Amino acid sequence: MLKYILLGFLRLQPSTGYDLHTHMEASTGHFWHAKLSQIYTTLKKLEAENLIWSEVEEQDDRPDKRIYHITEQGQTALENWLGQPNTDMDQLKSTMLLRLFLSGFADLESVITELKLQKAMHEKQLQLYRTKSQQVIDDASQSAPDGDYHKIFWDATRNFGEHYEIMVIAWLTETIEMLTNVKE
Repeated sequence: MLKYILLGFLRLQPSTGYDLHTHMEASTGHFWHAKLSQIYTTLKKLEAENLIWSEVEEQDDRPDKRIYHITEQGQTALENWLGQPNTDMDQLKSTMLLRLFLSGFADLESVITELKLQKAMHEKQLQLYRTKSQQVIDDASQSAPDGDYHKIFWDATRNFGEHYEIMVIAWLTETIEMLTNVKE
């Protein structure tokens, strides 16, 4: 999947590996993340497959930087991938749910405290979606080609994150209350 994320970002504009990482952290990183080392490894593979090309931009006061560009073959690969229906259902991996599932072996008060901590983190993430993430989308849509059109899709994914956090917060509130009643 990282291959297509990078091709998508490069379809919008040529970028350095570091810039791609920054763009991911601010956008797709909320639902699909990668380490900087994974990005550079994937960029090398994409270049070897002729899906992208790069050029070195010399800088006087800093190390030279490599700027990556998508090729026509890369654009075609991205379009082909987007043209295939996704028939897989995403598998959820959640440390929080795993820990809760096994918490019959733990101290109840500690479990409640941990769930309250999780709730606070999800409330913070919800606020991020409503503020900073919205601002990133607004800013990116102003500089991207066909930005208003892309904004519809970007905001739809941000909105998913917002709805997800609302659901998790409601579930955590309900679970904390249920466990507090067990304690009494």
